[in-house]
Amino acid sequence: MGPRLKAGLANRLAFADLLRGLAALAVVIGHYSILYLTEPHIISAVTLGEPTRAVPVPEGLASILSWFNFPAIGVAVFFLISGFVNRFRSRAPTHALIS
Repeated sequence: MGPRLKAGLANRLAFADLLRGLAALAVVIGHYSILYLTEPHIISAVTLGEPTRAVPVPEGLASILSWFNFPAIGVAVFFLISGFVNRFRSRAPTHALIS
């Protein structure tokens, strides 16, 4: 296997890792904006702490969140890409994955 093929394989997996990272970030931001800002009593119940006051979500963000469920989309994309990467790596020859 030539160096160009190895570099192509690494670039494809790096791109998948980038997408997985963006999906994980969407989950974190979604949970933060939905739970921590608007429903602090849920966070206080989990952490056994004192509840803070709810922070109103800005109108632009509220309209985006009403259309898209970012945490659910992020989880789905993360697992979809993880399945692809695992299947892709299991079918590749072992020497192709070693730099």
